[in-house]
Amino acid sequence: MTDTTPHPGIRRVLAAYDAVTSDEASLTDLAEMVARLQAELELLFVEDIDLVRVAGLPLARQINIR
Repeated sequence: MTDTTPHPGIRRVLAAYDAVTSDEASLTDLAEMVARLQAELELLFVEDIDLVRVAGLPLARQINIR
């Protein structure tokens, strides 16, 4: 689709962003779609404060298994 005419009803797109399940390719595709619509893109990132607190505890570690 190469039509760059703004869509009359869509001015802003709000997308939920999850650092675990969202990937760069899907964000790129979304940004391209929003650009074709000539709309604004806003990402909403919600983090779980309990997970942030657990990650800060001395017992939290990252383990890489190969």
